[in-house]
Amino acid sequence: MSVIKKSVYSKIIKSLLLSLYILFFLFLNIPSITFFFRDPDQGAQLAKAMEILNGFHPFIHIKGNIYGPLVYYFSALGQFLSGGKLIGEVIVILGGYLTAYLIIYYLIEKITGKILISLLLLTIALTLLPRFYKYYIVLGPAVFLLALYYFVNNDNSQKKLFFLSAGTAITALFRIDFGVYSIVVALIAIVIYKGSDRSNTWIKCIVIYFAFLIMIVLPWIVLVIILSGSLKPFLELFPIIKNMATDLSLPIPVFTQHQVWFSKYNNFSLLFWAFRILPYFTLIILYFNKGIIEQKKKNFIILTSIYTAIIFIQALHRTSFTHLRHCIPLTFILIGWLIGKLIKNKSEWKKFYVVPIIMYLIILLSGWTVFMINNRVLKRYKIALNKGVTNFSYISYSNADLRIKFKKNMYIKTAAIINKYSDKNEPVMFFPIESQLYYFSERMFKKSMGMLGPGRLNTEDQQVLFFKELINSGTNLMADRPFFAYDKIPERNPRFYYPHLMRLIYAEYKIVCKSGDFIILCRDDRFNQYLSNNNHFSKFSEIQSPGKGSNRVNISFDTVNTFPSEEIYHLAHNESMLYITGSIELEKKGFNKKSFLLGLRKGEKLFTSGVAFTDRRDQLNLRFELFSSLFYVNPGEYELIALVKEGEKFRIIDSNIVIAVI
Repeated sequence: MSVIKKSVYSKIIKSLLLSLYILFFLFLNIPSITFFFRDPDQGAQLAKAMEILNGFHPFIHIKGNIYGPLVYYFSALGQFLSGGKLIGEVIVILGGYLTAYLIIYYLIEKITGKILISLLLLTIALTLLPRFYKYYIVLGPAVFLLALYYFVNNDNSQKKLFFLSAGTAITALFRIDFGVYSIVVALIAIVIYKGSDRSNTWIKCIVIYFAFLIMIVLPWIVLVIILSGSLKPFLELFPIIKNMATDLSLPIPVFTQHQVWFSKYNNFSLLFWAFRILPYFTLIILYFNKGIIEQKKKNFIILTSIYTAIIFIQALHRTSFTHLRHCIPLTFILIGWLIGKLIKNKSEWKKFYVVPIIMYLIILLSGWTVFMINNRVLKRYKIALNKGVTNFSYISYSNADLRIKFKKNMYIKTAAIINKYSDKNEPVMFFPIESQLYYFSERMFKKSMGMLGPGRLNTEDQQVLFFKELINSGTNLMADRPFFAYDKIPERNPRFYYPHLMRLIYAEYKIVCKSGDFIILCRDDRFNQYLSNNNHFSKFSEIQSPGKGSNRVNISFDTVNTFPSEEIYHLAHNESMLYITGSIELEKKGFNKKSFLLGLRKGEKLFTSGVAFTDRRDQLNLRFELFSSLFYVNPGEYELIALVKEGEKFRIIDSNIVIAVI
């Protein structure tokens, strides 16, 4: 066997072993089946894939898209090959992440030249995996960075420009905003590569780059224009992205002494700023190494630093652990380069910048360790190993089987009701943002927009137009989750940000039944038989009076209907909404938070809502918050009560305030 063949075989074996290692971590990160039931973003991919297989296409028939078409077409491919089962989506996601992290490992190893360091950084990166369904937020940038590495290290101008264009196009077709970032960095790369040339070569390279880019993306653009008849789908996209970024923004995290040093919030703040400064920190270290680093490697690190700094825009408006993890996979290439500088040459230890590099790496490693503890990552992996086979078997079920197997689950129960009382090709509506239920009920999006998130219908005219489209499209059946609010912020419920639309809907549609937190609404009489055979959803068969239970609790209310601004309070008051904060003091441990409800009672009628727990002062003192729409409550005085569900019965455990509903 020749030396060349041995080298090829060793590379194949190494790639296979590395792939199995990555897949093992990805397998541990496959969420439970209930994640798919409740997550609307994952559900949007599944639902739009289902629409594609029924002849409807994003940007053409389905508006309100914020991601690129490849997200939905890859999902549709998985659905097609699996016969509409979740396992098709899971395999697409695993394949996307596997490719992305293989590229990241390859680039780290190229930069450091060290297998063990590359494996260590790969492992840490995999424990900080983004949300399961968002493989493309790593795959697109990783492909672009691989093309950028090839561009910097290859002398064939035409060929490397084509790969740079292809990497940009793939990134853009997954995420249009990331495509824009890639174009910016690609242009900087071309200028760096050809900038010293006195001729107009760099201008020629830019022209060729855009020519290749347009050639790759043009077929999709032409398809959209032909089928929609205009550029309007593209023009509608940017205002939606801008408005959503504004309306769903969260404050920048700041390390605070009001919480313990290693609390989740402070840990997040530490990691947020550590990763935020990394690209700039790397550029400073590069500056003090002028003339020492080989030029091609230096150019790649400069470009990677710029790219990761721009990508961080994704985490600046939605500052949360979730969105932080979207932005950091590529930064491990920079971390690898910093570690490589320390271990490559003993003379480096005499340099003054070695101390800040070591301090930075210690802070980052400490933050990662606390993250692992706070989020119980190892415990979750152990659970995933124990339940992995069972969980995977559920993913291979058909939707019809899932509706039978999980018929008591609130989301599946709601999907089953819609499936039972609607025709297959009939448009239905789930709101505010419950797009996963389209997939599990096997029913269509309302074609213009399937979700009612903030930033989409910011004017009253837009809300009226949306309502007219609902009526004109024959959408006669809906499911609403009244007390849902984005980020648990009361103003981020559609009754606040789309008040006119909600009034129109509840004037036209009647409430016919309840499923967990969901209310089913209908415009026609298809539920008449159901209503005649069932008690009204707000009335319970038996309510026990307060008594000496095995685990008594004391409820205290801090505020009732106190909102951040008078305008919001006024709207809530008129719409008969309820906003409550308070605490529960337990006499002993073992309280089941899921069984705790708050409600309004007048005579025999009882209206209840679930409660969100926001903080734990100690083991026996819990903080809670409730934001609930009780618009269907008639005016009058109501008793505010706390209940606990015991089987099919409800026991009153506190009742100490009367409020007026106007």
